[in-house]
Amino acid sequence: YDVVFISTPQLFEANMESLFDKKIYVTADEDTRISRLMKRCGFSKEEALKRVKAQLSDSKKINLCDYIIENNSSLEDLEIKTKNILEAVIRSAQLNQ
Repeated sequence: YDVVFISTPQLFEANMESLFDKKIYVTADEDTRISRLMKRCGFSKEEALKRVKAQLSDSKKINLCDYIIENNSSLEDLEIKTKNILEAVIRSAQLNQ
């Protein structure tokens, strides 16, 4: 089965959700997101918080997505969760054929 993943941080804000069959939302608690932005982008805490607050809320994104991955832990945990979601997406595709 052909499965394509596209990572887009502004999917709903750009009104592009109709282009996709399934939507997966990867989330983390606010402190984790802020810490990761500071480390990855060199943002101050204030800059990172401003970026997080400018996005559509988690609750709205969760309601718009088919699958949710909570990414508050290790890379290994994220890989397991991602593999489980991929298997679910493939099962869903098989059922819809």
